[in-house]
Amino acid sequence: MKALKAYSINFAGLKEGQHHFEFHLDKKFLANFEDALLEDVNVDVQLLLDKHNNLLELHFSWKGTVAAVCDVCNEDFQLPIKGKEDLVVKFVSEMPDDTDEPEVIYLQLGESSINIAFPLYEAVVLQVPLRKVHPEDKNGHPTCDPEVIRYLNENQGDANAQDSSDDDEGKSVWDELKKLK
Repeated sequence: MKALKAYSINFAGLKEGQHHFEFHLDKKFLANFEDALLEDVNVDVQLLLDKHNNLLELHFSWKGTVAAVCDVCNEDFQLPIKGKEDLVVKFVSEMPDDTDEPEVIYLQLGESSINIAFPLYEAVVLQVPLRKVHPEDKNGHPTCDPEVIRYLNENQGDANAQDSSDDDEGKSVWDELKKLK
């Protein structure tokens, strides 16, 4: 893909040692992935590539935001994410059949570049929690829509009352079944 060429690193021309790279991930980046799990991101990635004679060490760190919908108040918001990941690139003459090491990428001897777009996409997607909720303010209070929070708090007692009546019904049904023994 030509659009992901910006995420290719030609390591053949680099001297041994450390090299720094910066990348920015946004909506255009996500458009390159079919059925992307995210709609929009604004993430800055720092990459420290440590080149050795027979392998590469990739040290990623990223910080930014992901467009999300709050699971509590159903409001759109920018979910802050940050993280780090280390990958090792090994050069081999034959590709191994079983690659159980998720933090290792294998490249054929003679390869001169690596595209890091998919590892970046994967890293960002895995930073998004299953339950997305507005971050709390400095005082520890939720920043969700106050009207929705008030409504949820008012109706929480109604839900608890219904749960206890369901439990009473369930007990009587089981008691009746026990009589059939």
